[in-house]
Amino acid sequence: MKSKRIVYVGPGLSGRTTSILSLFNQSGQDERRYFDLYDEGCPLTLPSGETIIPRVSGGRPTLYRGADGRPRANRMGLDLEWLCEADGIVFVIDSQRLRQEANVFEFDLLKQDLLYQGQDVEKKPPIFQVNKRDLTMCDLMSLDELRSAFPTQHDVLVESKAREGVGTMEAVLALLQRMRGA
Repeated sequence: MKSKRIVYVGPGLSGRTTSILSLFNQSGQDERRYFDLYDEGCPLTLPSGETIIPRVSGGRPTLYRGADGRPRANRMGLDLEWLCEADGIVFVIDSQRLRQEANVFEFDLLKQDLLYQGQDVEKKPPIFQVNKRDLTMCDLMSLDELRSAFPTQHDVLVESKAREGVGTMEAVLALLQRMRGA
């Protein structure tokens, strides 16, 4: 069975890398391999037996001019290549209300990057991993508020606490199930 390339997208500090490291820990594999093999992608065998190659997409966007002459942002080289060649996308949402603008910006950037490469977010719909549900001292957005902020035809929201390893495996398994067409 072919490994599935999974790209984790979301605003900085949302928990993208922590989510991937959580998957390594839950699968009993050494998380240091992820950093050693970052550039070419580090295969991860899940407890279900399926193999994925997870990758964080993001970082500093570059600006280019769109057809209308307005500045646009997109990810550089390898990140954009990984995003477009990915079999699936996990969009990690930061639950904190004060991070909502960053969440929306990154989701708009994801849609823009896919369109720039001739793809559509509705044809490669992400699973939304709603992270940081454990921050009790913060003003967190409800799932209903997040659903209305990120409307897609296939909105699946999985609550997570990546630092504790809660919900991260469920998000990637939901994505794999969607990719199998179940």
